[in-house]
Amino acid sequence: MAEIERYEARQSGGLMLNANESSENFPPEILNGLHRALDELAFNRYPDDSCEALHAAYAGYAGLTPGQVLAGNGSDAVLGLMISLCTGSDKPLVTWDPDFSMYDYYASLQKAPIVKVPAGDTEALKEAGKNAGLVVISNPNNPTGLVLSRPEIRALLQAMPHVPVVVDEAYMDFSDQSMLGELEQWPNLYITRTLSKALGAAGLRLGFLVSSEENMARIRPCKVPFGVNAFTQAAGTALLQQADQFDERIRQTVRERQRLLVSLTELQLPVQPSGANFLFLQGAGMEALGQKLEEAGIIVRTWKGKDQIRITVGLPAENDWLLQALRDVTAAGGKETVNADS
Repeated sequence: MAEIERYEARQSGGLMLNANESSENFPPEILNGLHRALDELAFNRYPDDSCEALHAAYAGYAGLTPGQVLAGNGSDAVLGLMISLCTGSDKPLVTWDPDFSMYDYYASLQKAPIVKVPAGDTEALKEAGKNAGLVVISNPNNPTGLVLSRPEIRALLQAMPHVPVVVDEAYMDFSDQSMLGELEQWPNLYITRTLSKALGAAGLRLGFLVSSEENMARIRPCKVPFGVNAFTQAAGTALLQQADQFDERIRQTVRERQRLLVSLTELQLPVQPSGANFLFLQGAGMEALGQKLEEAGIIVRTWKGKDQIRITVGLPAENDWLLQALRDVTAAGGKETVNADS
């Protein structure tokens, strides 16, 4: 059996800025709605396999039709479905390097070759994608925050008209280049979305695959039966019906992202612009910096042996804590502290 790298994310301890989660729970009005939904559930019955109410709620939220929507146990589940349907030993998966590690995980289960091109190199992606079983990229990119524009995505789709292309828009609520409005125009376009990020529902495990109605009619029979449990369906429906309550949270995250970008640049740290709810730093000493932040009680995403860290944008007070810790580290050791390899 092929060796598959296990996905892990630290879940407790200190200030958690490592998993791109929301720092806040749902507002009281939404929590009350979830309590009512819980009271009305028949837990002795199987959930609605068609997810009719949930699909209608997401379609209304995203400006789609219910026939374009398929819910799953997080966007991971629907990504896994697409990868299982489209890749195999003779049908490679093509993606960015770096990109979301779960693409590799699901492709490995299919024993599919994995072809990677540098993140942002659209010409290399077009060339590699011509021979792919499936092309999958996150936009904005996880972990770099890079955003491709709609014209760039259109050019990719046009260059590979017979290859299914999945654009993972998990973080697109923090940007403005979504392709949701063009699904019927591109027969090879599939998009995945999640409620885990902008709507702060990581604990629900609810995501969506969307495409043209014709594509979804072919894919829907291939899904796992009862793949979304009854409570998640009810909670997701209630949440989507009140999603406008998160608009200010999203705007605040974007403002804080810009504030952190400016501050980290002033600290001469190798930070990159981002269209997501995180910032990516890459350069000498970044792995060591991640370790020093953990010693200060701040957990960021690190990769063993790589001078890279990813920092989730938190609440204003949390970001103040982060910035003070970074100032303390740089003041204590100067550039040698930040640029040290250990």
